[in-house]
Amino acid sequence: MPCGLGDDIATGRVTDVEVYPPERVQSMIQENADKIAGRPVDLTVPPGTTKSQAEELARSMALSNTKAKRIAQRMIDMMNTRRDEEWLIKGVVPREYIEGPFGG
Repeated sequence: MPCGLGDDIATGRVTDVEVYPPERVQSMIQENADKIAGRPVDLTVPPGTTKSQAEELARSMALSNTKAKRIAQRMIDMMNTRRDEEWLIKGVVPREYIEGPFGG
């Protein structure tokens, strides 16, 4: 998280912005998958799992085809966020908190 952004969100200087660490992103993916399946499901797949492999694994969970496809996507999402340690930013981060090259 850029220096100062978290503090400024906490104090109210920056509003309408939320930052979720990787653990929370993964928790949100898991909660969504459990809701889709109607029960807890294991989203763990080996690194490099393809979409078709995830779909095959999801179909083995005795879910409808529609639910299996949605669970397979959550498996891929979870694999990627664990690999990349993704953070989720909800809202618009003010420009002064962004560093890096800009076009134009």
